[in-house]
Amino acid sequence: MLILFVLAGCLVNEDLYEARKEALTDHDGDGFVQEQDCDDADATIFPGADELCDGVLQDCDGTVDVDAVDAPSWYPDGDVDGFGALGASAVRACEAPDGYVSNALDCDDSATRVNPSADEVPYDGVDDDCTGADLEDVDADGYAAERTGGTDCDDADPTVNPGATDSPYDGIDQDCVGGDIDDLDGDGQAAVEAGGEDCDDSDDSVLVGAAETWEDGFTDNDCDGALEAATLIYGGDAWTGARPDGQLGSRLGALGDVTGDGRADYLAGAYNDGGAFDKGGAVFLVSGTGGGSLGGGPEMVAGDANWYLGSALDGGPDVDLDGVPDLLVSATGYASGTGATWLVSGATFAASTTPFSPETSALTAILGDAAGGYSGASVAFVGDLMGDGGTWLATSAPLATAGGLMGAGTVAMVDAANRGELRFADADGRVDGYFAGAIVGNRLSRAGDVDGDGLDDFMVSFGSGDLAVVLPGGVATPTVPGDALFRLTGTGAGETAECMMLGDVDGDGVRELGCIEAGATLHIYATLADAPLRTFDESYATIAYGDGAYGDDLLDLGDLDGDGRAETLIPLSWSPEVAAPLAVVQPGADVTEDAILDVLAAPLRATAPRGGGYGERVILAGDVDGDGGDDIALGGLYDASAGADAGGVVTIPVPH
Repeated sequence: MLILFVLAGCLVNEDLYEARKEALTDHDGDGFVQEQDCDDADATIFPGADELCDGVLQDCDGTVDVDAVDAPSWYPDGDVDGFGALGASAVRACEAPDGYVSNALDCDDSATRVNPSADEVPYDGVDDDCTGADLEDVDADGYAAERTGGTDCDDADPTVNPGATDSPYDGIDQDCVGGDIDDLDGDGQAAVEAGGEDCDDSDDSVLVGAAETWEDGFTDNDCDGALEAATLIYGGDAWTGARPDGQLGSRLGALGDVTGDGRADYLAGAYNDGGAFDKGGAVFLVSGTGGGSLGGGPEMVAGDANWYLGSALDGGPDVDLDGVPDLLVSATGYASGTGATWLVSGATFAASTTPFSPETSALTAILGDAAGGYSGASVAFVGDLMGDGGTWLATSAPLATAGGLMGAGTVAMVDAANRGELRFADADGRVDGYFAGAIVGNRLSRAGDVDGDGLDDFMVSFGSGDLAVVLPGGVATPTVPGDALFRLTGTGAGETAECMMLGDVDGDGVRELGCIEAGATLHIYATLADAPLRTFDESYATIAYGDGAYGDDLLDLGDLDGDGRAETLIPLSWSPEVAAPLAVVQPGADVTEDAILDVLAAPLRATAPRGGGYGERVILAGDVDGDGGDDIALGGLYDASAGADAGGVVTIPVPH
């Protein structure tokens, strides 16, 4: 810095000084003084700054927007179709050079017709739209056309390809096998719909020449045009009651193999039996199909008169974990109508050599709370209600006073792991009637998982007003009707009905409810969780039993014909048509919404010419005869072959 000093007067060239001072000052704080910085008022502009595509000279090199750091990439577009060559090297500039575009997507930059926006021309071997291959699957069904070496015999129809299911008899080769299907079941006979003779091409047991039998008699098996019934005559090998008036078969209970012979055993109640005490009742263990009197085998008897032992029965689960199924048995007349339910070891029952009272040997006793309640009117193992892997049981006292309401009725819910003597008041849970005279608990049964929450639900029927409710698992003491998943109520016309659970009749994965009105008409209620409240007249379908016929029970047989819908055994303890008991198998396929059916139209039937009211009670007993197939047990409480109303039980095979 040049400074002029004049000693005599200290003279300084102040203008020159200020100019140099200004030139050597960094006004914008960017590290460059004014004489170096091309814009010393802007800290973003200085030598070496990043040049940007904004029309401003940032790096002070004298050229605006050259070598800008944010300059986009441009690619050559040789065929001028707006798409740059795929894989070409990029040029970076703030503005596109002539012949360049901003993408590199053109898989053939020498052909204007080929680019990502072009329409693909199928089967020409050219990838017109640059998707990576020529279009060989026009209908987008996953199969290339035959003309390109593929397997799709009609590439204009997505329903036609080798993976499609052929619709038989329509003249179209949907699955590209070379022809339409005319023999769907593969039984060697073409379907009637295809000009053949097979009247049911979905069932390989149905064809000209097939035999009509009980096992496959649901349809016209021999295609002769007549749907004649396949009838089973049974009753010749019935087990009969030990004493007149005992009414053996008035109640039945499936049990399982308690004798260890590999065959199922079952329970038969004779609640009027007087062998030990007048109307004390008895329960017999039934093993095999030999027939004859049940006296002399394992037998439970009452400890006093008017017990009506065997008022209700159920069996099946191994509650005490000894490897043998256990059972429930009740006596509604116990202690002047207080009633009692006993959980009894199946092993103990099977090993008994003399008649014994359940009062002295039960694992658990559940007694009613007061005389006149008649507890034990219905009993049931209702499954794993709480989702903990355990078993719960239920027993009802339909005439008990609940909440101060006479005849409201109550149901005791008990964890089957309990031992000793309990009263209804001590139960783990309960269901009380909510109006006087409700008579809650006429019937109890496991309902399956109606609401889809993974827990077993259960059904409770009423004697009046409401007819039935389905109650949820997971709630030990559900309120009625508040907690009900489904509630069936009367119309106000005083209807009464016997209600019980059916199988999955409509094929939706959930069981249905069946209610028998006056022993003569079956009303079926479906989709229980979808309409929580329904009146008696809002049934899914109805089945009439016919004038003079009477039936009081139903049995879910499961899906016998493989159509995804359960069949139902409908037993009539009397049918005027045959002047005897008549049991029919109602195919689930016929039970459609709003259907009105006649039970006599069901082609598969079984009848007992010996009479006796067989079918008053029925159970699926398991493989009683050891032939590998399940059997149905039917009770005939009025069978008189061993004395008036001695009763009897018999088994018939489940159709297969």
